Amino acid sequence: IRPFSEMPYKSPDARELNDAFGRARTLAERGEDAEALIAALDRAFWIYDNFYTLDTIAMIRSDSDQSDAYYRDEYNRCEIMSAQVEQWREQMLHACAVSKLRPALERSGYFAPGDLDYYEQEEEYDDDLVALYQRESELLSDYRAILADDAVEIDGEKMSLDEYLARESLSEEEYQSAYLAWLERVNGEIADIYAELIGVRLDIAAKLGYDSYEQYCYDM
Repeated sequence: IRPFSEMPYKSPDARELNDAFGRARTLAERGEDAEALIAALDRAFWIYDNFYTLDTIAMIRSDSDQSDAYYRDEYNRCEIMSAQVEQWREQMLHACAVSKLRPALERSGYFAPGDLDYYEQEEEYDDDLVALYQRESELLSDYRAILADDAVEIDGEKMSLDEYLARESLSEEEYQSAYLAWLERVNGEIADIYAELIGVRLDIAAKLGYDSYEQYCYDM
């Protein structure tokens, strides 16, 4: 077992992901060689799983130290990339669902009967939906960047809010005053992000056939 601190991180390669999904999709569309398709699917799913492992590592390391710009940027990059990755995955599975090789995939046990039924329909992840998910990720990235900057001015001196609030000698009034000063500094930017995020999420829900974003989230 490897400790989390020693887990390697390598920035995900969008081209590698696209190539892996694209090869499996092409083989499914050709419908000629089940063994080659299964090998391509194995590679695509491995790269897909590895992408989300790297995404999680970047998220944990970014959340653990919000001043670490490298992992903050990597986590944001992974989150923005994820919508495109899901589109590529869905396109590959749609090709498998309508492929002449589907019976062979099911006979081999690679997919159970019915596993691919959902993907027979038109792809859900069209370019418009991908763009909406990417904008959602960008807004959340902007929000995290604001939270990472906890500088606040106390009695004319700039300092870290977290460090200031950690002082044991602080009175309740001093604590509240410092926190409110930070909120006043960031509130305008956060409010703008929140307002746009509401619109983006309503558009996502509507595009997927839901009456509200709340309903979409419960189903997800």
